[in-house]
Amino acid sequence: MTSCLAGQQVVIVDRQQQEQKQKQEKEQKQKQEQEQKQKQEQEQEQEQEWQKEQERQNQQKQQKKQNEKQMRVQMLMQMLMLMLM
Repeated sequence: MTSCLAGQQVVIVDRQQQEQKQKQEKEQKQKQEQEQKQKQEQEQEQEQEWQKEQERQNQQKQQKKQNEKQMRVQMLMQMLMLMLM
């Protein structure tokens, strides 16, 4: 009878250990998923920042081109005015 009880105790302990192991694995998996999610969010933010910077640089280039064009037009107008005088 004692050996039978001892056998049951081993089964119970074994099952508890198995449940504990599964719980730890589940927690580990959740932690990894959370880290992966944070990493993706961080990469997304970096991508957005990069895009904003590219847009800003493009706007600066466009503005510079526009300014140069305006300057050329003004110079041409001044030259024409001088010629007409």
